[in-house]
Amino acid sequence: MEEKSNGGRKDERSNESNRGTAYSLCDVVYNRVWSIAMLSATASKLAVAILITVSSSVWYPGGGEFKCYMDYRAITSTGSPQYQLQQEAYTDEYGLRKVDDFYCVAMGSAFGSEIGARYIITLGNGNQVPVILADQKADRHTTPDNTRDYGGAVIEFVVDTPALPPTVRQSGSVGSIPEFAGEVVEIRRLNNAGM
Repeated sequence: MEEKSNGGRKDERSNESNRGTAYSLCDVVYNRVWSIAMLSATASKLAVAILITVSSSVWYPGGGEFKCYMDYRAITSTGSPQYQLQQEAYTDEYGLRKVDDFYCVAMGSAFGSEIGARYIITLGNGNQVPVILADQKADRHTTPDNTRDYGGAVIEFVVDTPALPPTVRQSGSVGSIPEFAGEVVEIRRLNNAGM
């Protein structure tokens, strides 16, 4: 049974009906228990294979063309899972923080609150972006359904601000990078252990 809306509610499709879904950035081959995610890479990077299980946790938030960002240095509580995750992260060529080729993001609690949880985010331009929950947007800073901030951003990237392209710093949105342009049309949580 499928429940689809722009209100951030979950899609209750079974794993059976999800088999055969193809990802442009992350090709996933489904079977009943395990999936193998082959992350494609640029010519200068090695492809990475990760074993994960597929979840039925899917949301269709809509909107979110504006993708705000926060500097990773704002995470200062050294004992927190957020801080520990940043110790494993690196900065890519766009100034975005990543762990194991998953982009570090903050999202509202509607999508889960387990730091280290991994997701595939599908954008309106067709790109599918692998992300890891690196921080949680406070419920008081999000809309009543806890899916976006009051500026409309569904995801907030964790970045190294001085390394960002000038277009991102000028616009205030990671969405000004063509690969990240477009609304957030789907968020799919992958079953895996967080931190």
